[in-house]
Amino acid sequence: MGSYFFKMQYTELIDYELSLPIQYYWRLKGLCIYSEPDFNNSLTEKQKQKLVNHHSIAIRLVST
Repeated sequence: MGSYFFKMQYTELIDYELSLPIQYYWRLKGLCIYSEPDFNNSLTEKQKQKLVNHHSIAIRLVST
């Protein structure tokens, strides 16, 4: 997903993510990973909420 942030194509990123199925019919797991600075500093609150709501599970990892 970093290439979308690098090219500042945030709308395209949201469109791509929302085009993916919420659940796959095969025994397949999809994993979307974002760096915290990109996610927090580049997207609007509405965009962040759209991404989080589209996924059945959202996990935030924090390094100490």
